[in-house]
Amino acid sequence: MCIRDRYNVVHSHVHFFSGLLLRWAQFEGVQIRLAHSHNSYDGKSNTPPRRAYRFLMKSFIRRHATHGLAVSRLAAHDVFLDWENDPRVAILHCGIDLQDFLGIVSCAPSRTNVGLPQGARVIGHVGNFSPAKNHSFLLEIAAQIQKSRPDVHFLSIGDGPLRAAIEARAWAMGLRRNMHFVGTRIDVPVLLRTCMDAFIFPSLWEGLPLVVLEAQAAGLRCVISDEITKEVIIDPHQVVRLPLGAGAPGWAAAAIEALDRGRLETKSCVETLEQTDFNIARGLSLLTNIYSVGEAGPHAA
Repeated sequence: MCIRDRYNVVHSHVHFFSGLLLRWAQFEGVQIRLAHSHNSYDGKSNTPPRRAYRFLMKSFIRRHATHGLAVSRLAAHDVFLDWENDPRVAILHCGIDLQDFLGIVSCAPSRTNVGLPQGARVIGHVGNFSPAKNHSFLLEIAAQIQKSRPDVHFLSIGDGPLRAAIEARAWAMGLRRNMHFVGTRIDVPVLLRTCMDAFIFPSLWEGLPLVVLEAQAAGLRCVISDEITKEVIIDPHQVVRLPLGAGAPGWAAAAIEALDRGRLETKSCVETLEQTDFNIARGLSLLTNIYSVGEAGPHAA
């Protein structure tokens, strides 16, 4: 049995490799074939073979995809050739479930659960331990903050291949008492609301990081890398976009300022997000249209 007898849609999320998958899907007669770009860089070295692979896969995507989606303009630029002039390609800003940020939560149980002192000031980060997330620089920022604010604690949520090395480096830098690594969690919205007072995100590259949206929904002031698209900023007064070239001292100063300015009211932050296309209902509507009749709006999401 060929795949056209089983599937009406193939929706591929594997960056450049989508080209090969959608070529196969067209060969098998699948009518709706989507390439979805989630990142602004594939994280691979720029060798001649890699450049040739990227060019070939982009060409396959252009030829064999019936639709293209990207989480941001940067993500679209990395995968789709001349995407701004291609009516098949649209920006689909991934949405978050805002219900996770409503209701009453208690700080004390959450902080006890992750080993944070009650009443401590906490700067947080959420992300897989991979090169893009720049955890080594995150430790440099933490060490710089500790020089002037030894009372501040740091909460790191996530797991991945670099975690053991980053934890070992944190201990070697003398951050053991104030640095808390809690691994993968299913209650990230709750921890953002109850355990963090500010949020930093010094990534080297991203497509459009949902956790920055979640941090804003939780009312946290955020300091993020200027390598991240501006599209992620909902309230310019809530987010500082800083170059990595500012170094650990510049990032530490910005993080301390965010911490001292305090959180925003979660309810008003959620209400603001509800009016944007980062509300999950918006993305669901667009995908439903594509899957059912193969239609999507031109570039706007």
